[in-house]
Amino acid sequence: MANERILLVESDGELARNVECHLTQTGYVIVQAVSGAQAVEAAASMHPDLVLMDVHLQGDMDGIETSRLIMERREVPTVFMMSSLTDAMIHRARITNADEYLITPFAMNDLTLAVESRLCRRKMDWELQESEERY
Repeated sequence: MANERILLVESDGELARNVECHLTQTGYVIVQAVSGAQAVEAAASMHPDLVLMDVHLQGDMDGIETSRLIMERREVPTVFMMSSLTDAMIHRARITNADEYLITPFAMNDLTLAVESRLCRRKMDWELQESEERY
């Protein structure tokens, strides 16, 4: 799935560098943002195929609110990255149709699996939608 664009929204510089390095080596094109405002702006200009979103961001917006704003403009799959997963977070994140979560620290193999799984599911959804429109 090389050359697909991923918007990486992560306020932890070391984690962001590690994720970017790993995914770039895998063939993905990475654009980074550290705040919600930067992420919304980047998503509008780059049209990502996937967003990797930290829940805790710099600035006024958290990752869930940022994801909601991105989804208002363009539906794009999101994988949330967080240090802990609570029922309240899952409930809030569902408004963004997120169904993939990575708990930090995570192994890079888990990251690759989450990204590839979500991108594959997105492709299958598009193919189904195209098929339904044809018939």
